[in-house]
Amino acid sequence: MGKREILENYRGLYGIVDLAFKDHLPPVEWAKIFVRNSIKVIQLRGKKVSDAELFKWAEKLREVIPEEFIFIVNDRPDIALLTGADGVHVGQDDIPPDAVKEKFSHLIVGFSTHNFAQFLQAEKTQADYAGFGPIFPTTSKDKPDPVTGIKPLEEVVSRKTLPVVAIGGINRERLIEILNVVCPEMFSVVSAIALSSDPEEEVRILQETYLTRCRK
Repeated sequence: MGKREILENYRGLYGIVDLAFKDHLPPVEWAKIFVRNSIKVIQLRGKKVSDAELFKWAEKLREVIPEEFIFIVNDRPDIALLTGADGVHVGQDDIPPDAVKEKFSHLIVGFSTHNFAQFLQAEKTQADYAGFGPIFPTTSKDKPDPVTGIKPLEEVVSRKTLPVVAIGGINRERLIEILNVVCPEMFSVVSAIALSSDPEEEVRILQETYLTRCRK
């Protein structure tokens, strides 16, 4: 199965290993937790680390993430390519998805969107999936975009044009709030996992909650 087939068929938690929380949950162990629980899409995010440190962690994660998973590097196509990652996730102010695809068509490209208008623009690009949020207030970013709420998420998911990753302030309780309204293809949780007393149990419960309510 090719990487895009894996992405198209996967449903559930989109794993983010955020280096901002590396003192709470070691990045390699974080990735291993995702792998043990069959979280098939795993992103490395390091907004405030040096290029050298981000490269180091990308190499380490590449070693522990199996080939049948999808490994994404946030923001940095260069580091994704140098470490053999499967894709890159870019934001509104980063290199545009089409520019990445034109040079490196094999890379999976995710694109962050923060409102309905941005999602409509993302549909016109070659992005393979779109992040959407923050759905709720989030503490994992210094300057988060305005909260979208659940209704706009429902609107973009209903279009069925791109796989959607719901992101921003999601924990167990808020995940249930979302799933009572809509089932995005994927959702992401960062701080509630990193700061948990039992991160592996947190991942297991989040994934089970999603799959119980959103089975195909």
